[in-house]
Amino acid sequence: PATAGPSKVSAAVGDVEASIDVRAAAPPPRMKAKHDGATRLAEDTPANVTALFELVDVGYALPVAVRVTAAHGTMTETIVKGTIDAVRAALSTLEYVPPPDFVGVDVVEAAVALSEGVWGEAARTVVQVTPVGDAPIVTMDAEMTVAGVAPVSLHIEVADADRDDE
Repeated sequence: PATAGPSKVSAAVGDVEASIDVRAAAPPPRMKAKHDGATRLAEDTPANVTALFELVDVGYALPVAVRVTAAHGTMTETIVKGTIDAVRAALSTLEYVPPPDFVGVDVVEAAVALSEGVWGEAARTVVQVTPVGDAPIVTMDAEMTVAGVAPVSLHIEVADADRDDE
């Protein structure tokens, strides 16, 4: 019969007695997105993964692995392994880095595995990377040395570092 709490099973064979405490297993940990909407992030600015996700567990004691991936950006590390506390500590140093000069929407996913390679359902969040005004790019002719006070002609070109659609 099923019981709500721990159960004890005992058996005796001759002079040998054995008993086993049977308890319900803690549910496996999972990743949860911290925001329902998009997390806004300035162009070329990394974000800490703990700003995007949290590791939810209810007393799970065995080692786990967490995998974090992004559609466009990169992670400073993609898989962290260890106890729940060790994984939380590692996640606090993990960063999402958008591609250079990327502006737009990126999808970041995080999943937990109880054994490597068997990943649970991924938590997803959206990162909205917003543009920042980049300084103009100035180019000019090669370096030159000018003697005296003779007139000098220089060719200087100034270009907008941002694309037209930013």
